[in-house]
Amino acid sequence: MTTTVTAAQIVDEARTWDGTPFLHQAALKGVGCDCVGLIRGIAVELGLAFDRAAWKAFANYPRLPNPKRMADGLAAFMVSIEPADLSHGDVVFLEWREELPMHLGVYATDRGRATLVHALAEAGKVCEHGFNHPWPDRLSSCWRYRERVGGA
Repeated sequence: MTTTVTAAQIVDEARTWDGTPFLHQAALKGVGCDCVGLIRGIAVELGLAFDRAAWKAFANYPRLPNPKRMADGLAAFMVSIEPADLSHGDVVFLEWREELPMHLGVYATDRGRATLVHALAEAGKVCEHGFNHPWPDRLSSCWRYRERVGGA
């Protein structure tokens, strides 16, 4: 049986990671995570399908990740959606250095404005802030957990 979750559950879980220190390749709430670890950690915490064998193909990534490898990893665990369909609880793949996509976050819209929950190295932790300039301009692609149902 496949677990299903709502967009609200995804965002609520993402927010429980707030303040978790940034730690490359980690995925432990309250201990450390990076942007990939946050997305993976949410899936594990919510009991979503998570193929550990498939994950090993994407593990041991460098501090400056390979955008194609990240996109392949997203495709293995998520469904690609059109940017026009981006909504509460979806995952955004953002351009970073050299205008290449290599950063992930959870998009939220339930507090009267669009926000982004992500593990930001520059902040040293998982944080949530407005999804405003420059973030929307960095949007490369949008993804949805396969098990997500309905709206918020």
